[in-house]
Amino acid sequence: MKSKRIRDVVDGRSTVLIENGTVNKKALQKERLTIDEFLEQLRKKDVFRVADVEFAVMEQSGDISVMLKKEYQPLTADILGYHVSSEEEPITIIMDGHILSDVLKTAEQDEEWVRKELRKLNLTLDEVYIGQIDSKGELSVQTGAESLPKPANSSPKHQITELVKRLQDDLMMRKELASNDKDRLKYQEALDQFRTVLHAYQNKQN
Repeated sequence: MKSKRIRDVVDGRSTVLIENGTVNKKALQKERLTIDEFLEQLRKKDVFRVADVEFAVMEQSGDISVMLKKEYQPLTADILGYHVSSEEEPITIIMDGHILSDVLKTAEQDEEWVRKELRKLNLTLDEVYIGQIDSKGELSVQTGAESLPKPANSSPKHQITELVKRLQDDLMMRKELASNDKDRLKYQEALDQFRTVLHAYQNKQN
């Protein structure tokens, strides 16, 4: 446990199979991996093009860890510049049509609030199979047949504004991450068209 040199001898070292987007043929041969086997391992990671991979490492356990090139990585809230608050475990306050009173108190709510939220969803208490309060203090329910959306706390106008902002930010970010001028031009054209339509919509609303 204390000596890395001994661990490297006993457990072996990880092997870099792809570095800076280039496949290391000698490393594949060293690990006795055929190209077919290597491609199969990548597919298990939902990677179907070797050209999309920046780094790939075979761990000591035999698993392959993959890091995609930046332009192929999934968009995250951090990349788009959104601040996302930390999530907490939802609190289950309804089970099989019954309110769990003790748990409801810990969520700092009462039965009247629960019934009010259920009325927004056109549901009665006995129709609810599972009801949970999330970290934002919103109630989501399941009837046993389908999952119902949480009640919207904001107006449609506010929600439309948020969606428009996210779409515009998404297009701008994709333009910045584009790998060539041709793709960047396409995103810019989409942005220009989007802004034209948005301007027309705003004028209509005013």
